[in-house]
Amino acid sequence: KPIHVEESTWALDPKAGEMQLHFEKINGMEWWAHVLTSDPKLDTTKIQPENSKLGDLDAETRAMVEKMMFDQNQKARGLPTSDEQQKLNMLKKFQAQHPEMDFSKAKMNI
Repeated sequence: KPIHVEESTWALDPKAGEMQLHFEKINGMEWWAHVLTSDPKLDTTKIQPENSKLGDLDAETRAMVEKMMFDQNQKARGLPTSDEQQKLNMLKKFQAQHPEMDFSKAKMNI
């Protein structure tokens, strides 16, 4: 699997007889089934990722997670998601700009 070579390190611990590897994955959201291809594969479905706080996320990821949470909450309440609301607002603006058009029998799939 691809890694960020510049950000990955290794170190030898002669006292413990160990070599420590740190790989910075390019796709940090992907679980590796194994590090060494000769090792048996792990059952990644049994891995429980630790919870993270919104404050620990970078700005772009945090915004995406907050939008997903908002949209999930809106759906649960039977209300439009942020994308659906944006489309509805555009439609209302179009209708206001074109009062001569009759939308009373129009079926919209938003």
